[in-house]
Parts: sequence; structure tokens; C-alpha cells
Amino acid sequence: MEETNEAYAVAKIAGIKLIENYKKQYNLNYKCLMPCNLFGPNDNYNLVTSHFIPAAISKIHCAKLNNHKKVYFWGDGSPLREVMYVDHLARAIIFFLKRNTKDYLINIGSGYERRISQFVNTIKKQINCDAKIIFNKEKILNGVPRKILDCSIARKYGFRVKSDILNEIKKTYKNYIKPESE
Repeated sequence: MEETNEAYAVAKIAGIKLIENYKKQYNLNYKCLMPCNLFGPNDNYNLVTSHFIPAAISKIHCAKLNNHKKVYFWGDGSPLREVMYVDHLARAIIFFLKRNTKDYLINIGSGYERRISQFVNTIKKQINCDAKIIFNKEKILNGVPRKILDCSIARKYGFRVKSDILNEIKKTYKNYIKPESE
């Protein structure tokens, strides 16, 4: 387990094992859908607690509003990350609720993997920000070098994600600057 994710990983493993054993012991159609890194409308944009996509949106938007010449990110931008728009997970949940599966653990991912630096630059273009992106290599907090899921089980049951990352980032940003009223 990666040190910074240890507590989360232990809790996740406990939940997976609980579902596995309920399925075996009581012959229930329980399953765990494990998504990759998610983003989308109404995300958590807090720079301390958010994931990297909403954090990048928040930082770059702030730089644009304040005419900052530079935007700083920790690490070197090289780690590869798979991301998925939240609507795809919602679709997966409905899809698998309607199916009896022999598998209890099913990864749900987009297959869309890019370097963090590529995502940041894509977000910068979508926001139309002129600030220069600086990766602070002195604060190397890259985490694991690569995070992509094996989604072959989901595909076996006929579930696939058709991602349009540019449009999905655009919709997320639009919601960030003008949240939907409740």
C-alpha cells in the first residue's frame, strides 16, 4: 500500500472482503464497483482535500481572475492518472444493478490515462488562462507513478466508458464558476 493512502486502502479492502464473504455465505448478488479518480459538477474544489482535477480547476481559475503570471503545482507532473467523469460511474451503477454477476469486484474506469501535467495544461486551455504552469520539483509529492484500472471484467459484461474529456472538463468548469442552484 502506498503510505499516504494506507488508511483509505485498509478501509476499502475491508469493504471488499465483506462483500466477497456475504456473496459466498448468503449467495447474494452483491458487488463492489471500484472507480478510478472521478471528477465532475459539484466536486470538492478545496485545495487541501480535493483530487487533482478539481484542485487544478480551482487554482487556474484563481490565477486567471487575479491575473497571476504563474500557477504552481507540487511534484513534477509526470505521474500517469486515469480519470472518469462522474456520469460514467452513475451509468455503471445502474448497469450493474440490473445484472447478476459472478464477479463481486468490478473496476470501473475510462481507460483515459494521461500525465498530470497534460491534464493541467488541458484545464488551462479550457479556462483560457495565460499564466505559466510551474511544477515545483522541490516538493515532490507525486504519489504512485501510475494509476490505471484493469476494466476487463466490466467489459466482459458489456460495460464501456465513452469519454469526451474536453467536454467533461468544460462542463465541470462551467459548474465550478456557476454552480447549479439547489
